Order: sequence, then C-alpha cells, then structure tokens
Amino acid sequence: AQCLVGSEMCKETVAIDVNAVLSRMSNERYAEIIRLLLIEGYASQAVADMLDMRVENIYNLKHRAINQFIELYGQR
Repeated sequence: AQCLVGSEMCKETVAIDVNAVLSRMSNERYAEIIRLLLIEGYASQAVADMLDMRVENIYNLKHRAINQFIELYGQR
C-alpha cells in the first residue's frame, strides 16, 4: 500500500524502515553517527565533542555510514 507523504502512517512506516536498517549495520558507530547527525539533528562539532573525536573523523564516519545505510536499505 502506498502512503501519503506527510501522513502519520507514512512517517511510522519510514521510521520502522530506518530503525530496521540501523539495527542491521555492521558497525554500531555508523548507526550512532546517523542517529545523532541525521535523526536527532546534532551538529558535527557537537557529535565530535560527545564522542571525544575530531570533527574530521565525524565527517569520514558519516560518509561511510551513509554509504552502508544505502546499501542495506536496498537489500530490505
């Protein structure tokens, strides 16, 4: 069934899909980076401070995490 963009049912379906993909990620740090940056909306510097990492490392992890997410999402 199709969902209407912006509908609550559609949002719930997308949330379930995203959480399912995040739980299948081989690197837990990748899932954490996606949650903090893209879902919760923290800035890269804030995430770097939280995880005691350099912001450059956050950018690299974000790139790898997004690539893995896309790969896994296509396999669902």
